[in-house]
Amino acid sequence: MVIILLASSSVLLLACVGFVAYDQIKFQQGMESDLKTLAKIIGSSSSFAASMEDQNVGKELLDALQAQKRVVSACLYSASNKVVAVYTREGWAGPPPPARPASNEAASPPGYLSVFQPLDYHGERTGTLFVQYSMEEMSTRLRTFLGVVAVIFGMAVALVVVISSRLQRIISQPILELARTAKVVSEEKNYTVRAVKQNEDEVGFLIDRFNEMLGRIDEREKELEKV
Repeated sequence: MVIILLASSSVLLLACVGFVAYDQIKFQQGMESDLKTLAKIIGSSSSFAASMEDQNVGKELLDALQAQKRVVSACLYSASNKVVAVYTREGWAGPPPPARPASNEAASPPGYLSVFQPLDYHGERTGTLFVQYSMEEMSTRLRTFLGVVAVIFGMAVALVVVISSRLQRIISQPILELARTAKVVSEEKNYTVRAVKQNEDEVGFLIDRFNEMLGRIDEREKELEKV
């Protein structure tokens, strides 16, 4: 039972870990794609405001990001890397937008996903848009998945215990019966006892051979007694 339980649990745990890891990777890739798409859409609308360094228009455009729950901060920079407008979600106290545009690789602190979107107006570079996502949704999703996996894993282990206990009756019980018969023969020197065969399988074949051996020993014992 322990061997079956360990083997089944190991395979199930590996499958669950792989499933959760795959979901997290695909979900993050989806968030990255959504963030880049959002940055392009907002950037196309704010390129003129960046070129004119219009703070009011820039602020109005960035405030539209309130509809996106994942967005926690954004910043509009001019062509000279001057901050034109800043947006932060109400009640959010995370890291502020960088003072100057940087590479996308260096923009994301732990727990956040960020992107710098270059802006242009009629082919001329007008500025940069910074948008930052919170990864809290991904963390919440991970906790939910781990809870579901824990429940499924527990139910699966319970099912394995039930199945292995039934298999024990099929496999282990005949072997234990054979062991008890061998013990009687060894202690009482009674070669007339026979193990009861329960199934036509490998264990049943073993019991038949064991009974044949007892029968031959019993015959020899009787022949020796006659002598």
